[in-house]
Amino acid sequence: MEYALIHAQKWREGLPTVYLPYVALAATYGQLERPGEAASTVSQLLKLKPDFLSTARREFNKLNLEPELTDNLLQGLQKAGLATTTQDKS
Repeated sequence: MEYALIHAQKWREGLPTVYLPYVALAATYGQLERPGEAASTVSQLLKLKPDFLSTARREFNKLNLEPELTDNLLQGLQKAGLATTTQDKS
């Protein structure tokens, strides 16, 4: 998991105005149970993509992510404090 954290941090550094690196980073912090960093990253994510709470699953589906990866990301985001709308099956 630390490997994922390093890559998510580098991705965010390279694309600071794109919301997807913040998704990966927040989910990783959530899975690693690092609440302070997770909350800060979620805050930054929502500044870039305010509607992300209601569109998370739809956004992941647009990217053609495997269902297992989508579920893992949503679980990490929930652990990070982001109450995503998991019923959004679009």
